[in-house]
Amino acid sequence: MAAPARNTNELRLEVYSRLLGHPTGRAEGRGLEVLQIPPGFHGRDFHTLVTSGLSDRPMPVPEELGSEHRRAELALYLRRPGPEHVRLLQTCAALAGEPDTWLGHGHTIPNGQPPAPLFPGSSLSAVLLLRTILEPDAFLGDHLVLEGDPVNLLWLVPITTAELELKLVQGLEALLQRFDDGGLSHVLDEGRGSLA
Repeated sequence: MAAPARNTNELRLEVYSRLLGHPTGRAEGRGLEVLQIPPGFHGRDFHTLVTSGLSDRPMPVPEELGSEHRRAELALYLRRPGPEHVRLLQTCAALAGEPDTWLGHGHTIPNGQPPAPLFPGSSLSAVLLLRTILEPDAFLGDHLVLEGDPVNLLWLVPITTAELELKLVQGLEALLQRFDDGGLSHVLDEGRGSLA
């Protein structure tokens, strides 16, 4: 992935700072940055990790979806971010650089075959990408537009193998209903049990 233009990085940082809070840390790797935004902005009591650079290159989405799905950044909401969370974002974002691959709402990414734990001692072994449920995060595309394309913010939701199988067999809506019924938080809980 080519290095992003300086003015694009500055635009993204300005929008992130206005909507999510000012980043206080950053990690680089795999052609993009992961920014860390601490708690406190607009009452947020959790950290936000968000990629910066994935949206510089439009993804090869199916033509019927239109250009509004071509650009995205990824977010993860946490109590205590660590290097493993940064790597997870970088690994998922790197998939969008592969030929004929794009990331969108409802996509799943297993951690190997068979899926292995994403974190030590955790039953979470795959990632589900969803349009973020938080505001103003969900409106990123209203404020960040690159070459006419809105930039969507996709929320990384680590899930269990049973939840992955439920989604593959019964569909995304069935899994989202389980999340609603089980009160799944937007803040990552690496030790949570399966809701499937």
